[in-house]
Amino acid sequence: MHEFRGDSKTAFSSQQGDIPFVTNSAGTWGQLNAGVDHQINKSVSIAGSLSVEKSFVGDSINYGGIVGLKIKF
Repeated sequence: MHEFRGDSKTAFSSQQGDIPFVTNSAGTWGQLNAGVDHQINKSVSIAGSLSVEKSFVGDSINYGGIVGLKIKF
């Protein structure tokens, strides 16, 4: 994937005022995702996934993960 507008900005509120948060994710990135979904019984299953993103310019790398429980009723 390629991010053309790499500067993202936001601010978090605190008692001392706004706290700015700025990232620069411009450039080309590679991404790899893997996940599983395991059914425990007819109405319950667990799911999980892992991801990694690597910048082809510079040394930025991002890791992520999700774990979930699915219940049908």
